[in-house]
Amino acid sequence: MPKGQKTLGRKMPNPIDIEVGKRIRVYRQQAGLSQTQLGDALKLTFQQVQKYEKGVNRVAPSRLEVIARACGVPVSVFMPSLDGQKDKGGPLPFAELQIHGAQDLLAAYGKIKNSKVRAALVALADEMVGHV
Repeated sequence: MPKGQKTLGRKMPNPIDIEVGKRIRVYRQQAGLSQTQLGDALKLTFQQVQKYEKGVNRVAPSRLEVIARACGVPVSVFMPSLDGQKDKGGPLPFAELQIHGAQDLLAAYGKIKNSKVRAALVALADEMVGHV
């Protein structure tokens, strides 16, 4: 659907705003912050944070700066055009990181020191995907 087109009287969110919102949610969760806590840092309600995370409301650059500081990440992580993923042709991982348990799994994977064990875990996951 073209940018800014309306459906049933509502303006559809811009895909970039949706992607920025997904990234806000992922990094907020990684930082262990609730929507209320992030809202407090922004002097907003948790409902406004929800709207940001869904891409319904656009996030001003000054607010992105506050969000980045609260989450302990550089502001550039929120901008899809700055991360280079699009140029590689691969999907951005942020949709998958929103799946319940995905961040915990990734954190546990990062703690595995043995490269052979990590490779075996990836092979097991690939095998499981092939049999679903």
